[in-house]
Amino acid sequence: MSSQIVNNAAAWLHARLVSVPAPLRAAVALIAGIRAADQWRWPTVIPAAVALVALLLSLPCRRRAPVTEQLLQLTSLLMLGGMLWSLHSFGSDGRRPASLLERNPQLQQSSLRLTGTVAGIPSTAVADAAPAPAAPAAAVAAPQVKIRTHFLLHAESAALTDHPESLSGLCRITVDGDVSQMLSWGDRVELTGRLELPPEPMNPGEFDYARYLRRSGISAVMFLRHPAAIRMLESAGTWSARGILNRFRCSTVQLLQQHLSPSGRAAAEALLLGNRGWMSSEVERQYTVSGTMHLLAISGLHVGILYVFIVRVFHLLLVPRSRGLVLAATVCLLYAFLTDLRPSVLRSSLFILLSVIGQLLCREMRLSTLIGLTVLILAIIDPAVAFDVGAWLSFLAVAALGWVSAGADHDQSRSAPPDAVTMPQRLLLAATAAAQWTLRCSRQMLAVTMLSAPLVASQFHLVTLTGMVVNLVLIPLTTAVLIAGYIFVAVGSLIPPLATIVAWPFSGLLELLNLGVAYSASVRSGYLLIPDLPGWFLPVWYTLLLAAAATRPPLRRCLQLAMVGLLLVLFPAVCSRPVISGMVCTVLSVGHGNAVVVEADDRVLLFDAGAMHRGKRTADLVAGFLWHRGHRMIDAIILSHPDADHYNAVPDLLEKMPVGQVLASHQFFASDSPEIQRLLTALQKQQIPATILQHGDSLRLAELHVDFLQGQLDSAELADNESSLAAVLRCRGQSILLPGDLEGSGLQQLLSRLPACSLLVSPHHGSPAANPPELARQVRPAHVIVSDRDERHQARLRKSYPNSQLLFTGRAGAVESRIDARGRLIVSSFR
Repeated sequence: MSSQIVNNAAAWLHARLVSVPAPLRAAVALIAGIRAADQWRWPTVIPAAVALVALLLSLPCRRRAPVTEQLLQLTSLLMLGGMLWSLHSFGSDGRRPASLLERNPQLQQSSLRLTGTVAGIPSTAVADAAPAPAAPAAAVAAPQVKIRTHFLLHAESAALTDHPESLSGLCRITVDGDVSQMLSWGDRVELTGRLELPPEPMNPGEFDYARYLRRSGISAVMFLRHPAAIRMLESAGTWSARGILNRFRCSTVQLLQQHLSPSGRAAAEALLLGNRGWMSSEVERQYTVSGTMHLLAISGLHVGILYVFIVRVFHLLLVPRSRGLVLAATVCLLYAFLTDLRPSVLRSSLFILLSVIGQLLCREMRLSTLIGLTVLILAIIDPAVAFDVGAWLSFLAVAALGWVSAGADHDQSRSAPPDAVTMPQRLLLAATAAAQWTLRCSRQMLAVTMLSAPLVASQFHLVTLTGMVVNLVLIPLTTAVLIAGYIFVAVGSLIPPLATIVAWPFSGLLELLNLGVAYSASVRSGYLLIPDLPGWFLPVWYTLLLAAAATRPPLRRCLQLAMVGLLLVLFPAVCSRPVISGMVCTVLSVGHGNAVVVEADDRVLLFDAGAMHRGKRTADLVAGFLWHRGHRMIDAIILSHPDADHYNAVPDLLEKMPVGQVLASHQFFASDSPEIQRLLTALQKQQIPATILQHGDSLRLAELHVDFLQGQLDSAELADNESSLAAVLRCRGQSILLPGDLEGSGLQQLLSRLPACSLLVSPHHGSPAANPPELARQVRPAHVIVSDRDERHQARLRKSYPNSQLLFTGRAGAVESRIDARGRLIVSSFR
């Protein structure tokens, strides 16, 4: 009986495995091996040996045990994926730029000469603007646009002295200025600057940029402060393929710049070339929250429209079908190179190329087979595609469209048309066709949303509710925009005098697209911001999805019900607010700035949010931390004083999550700084209450009691730092002091009123003037936290606080202070 059960189970498993095309099975195993090798670093020889053994063991099982044979083959492919990733990540470890910096850490503090070859088409972007000086708004001129250029360099050697050291690896280069005209793909150059390792994450929930670059094969970064730091050694050549593509992209960018408005140029460059560097943060936010960001990110949609457009043009020109297919596929491949081989574009171009080959060979390939072959080829060329979210969203969209098309009923029988069609009948036929088209598109959008929404929610903390409806209108509009854009680029490149004429419809359609996206984003109830999803959710969700696709209706319906039940269980858990017992105070690592998150009960308070020249970056760090902790909103933001490094993250933070209210001193709201005035305008626009705090005010949240202190001299007699609000947090017998940048006369006036505290956030980022010995004797902190990356005052601070534990956020990362049920203060750092 038991053997019969085993045989039936084996037969069922064999039938399920056989029902999945072999290329798709192989692709899934290969990707699983790559991701496993990324989690556990394997020496290359181990997966290679296991793959070979599994392959040899599968040979005798071909006829006697087909299930065992297939499982062994999948194991072999899984190990092959691990071997590919090991070779990709650690194949030339000893000669990578990162290895040089790890062996010689002092090199990160000195300039060196880096020689190598430009490994892609340079792209430009607008740099984050520095905060404006405190001056009347009428006296401040419009900020000048600051441009930066980004490109990859395949490093060959590095020299600190006259003795170069051989290297082999990619570096990401950022240049302060526009060098896209002087540099070309394939140029051999020498750069003089500081080579650095990518920064590791310093806060919980922070995006791991260093890991992202390592997965992409980039091991070091370099920033050049002026184009003069680049010396040309050898040009790529006028007639080289890379040089021609580079010049064509540069001429396309110039066309867009000359004939379109600034906003139109930014959207056009994103749509046609995949460069979003010129888009404002507000427009990018509109595309994100409206669920239409895929319209900007070049993907299968763009390449598919280009392919169909070219095929139709060749058909109208009576070009033979086979020749037209080959030429269209070639143009798509060239387009992939023009967009710097973005994974989603490369995926789409390769997908189209395989489809064309199948048509030329008169062999029809299933959609799942095409997807599997595409993934296999991409994973072998670049194993990092396993971690590219854009590529996987593109695969999911194609799978969803294929799923809907396969399930549609195709009625081949058509009734003969009537002899004479009246006008009402014509209208009825047109209405029926429009309804069928709308129903078909709605099913497609629903399928795409169902397959991609979990991945989008996990990566962008966003669930868009209006995206499916809006895309019904905007995707046809985007098709028209892209076709107009392709015509504009072709005509402008071949017949420049006619570029102005063909630019009119392209510009008009771009403006219409931006207006549609802006209107959709203005519907506040159209999207939902969510915190981090549990780590197990995505693997379980997509495993159930694959199992449902590979099984037959009775079991498939059970799996579909399990997926619905999973969502019903997860959604309330994600939307509920976490409850904190006691209090948790976290000083985030934001560089030279301040951002302190206080959690008490189910409430969140944010004391200051800013950093020197890093406002947008700080907003990302604060939002990432709160999402990581399970929070969807901030109950109150408390700003100590009007210095940019304490508030410049707030405008971007308002766009990332709801804020209950903003509290600050009278001096803050009375400031005539243009940045503060723009912040106040944003608060008014979003109807967020603003409250003035003054000396003696307090607030209470469950067991947390917060008292505010401020110097009482006339505001004209105190500088911004001297008038900082100081907050004293009391909970379960412990006290924490957050003094902002309090110093000078303000500090001397409040010194006698400051209580003894267990933890002190050092005033003014550890400045000796703001941390006199008198402060240490008055407060007597057990722990002192310095919110700064610079440790040059460390020795003087140790003299001021000889009995305190001194922690710099630039080295220790975020510092968490938790008050437990017994009233003990537990301090821990992220690193």
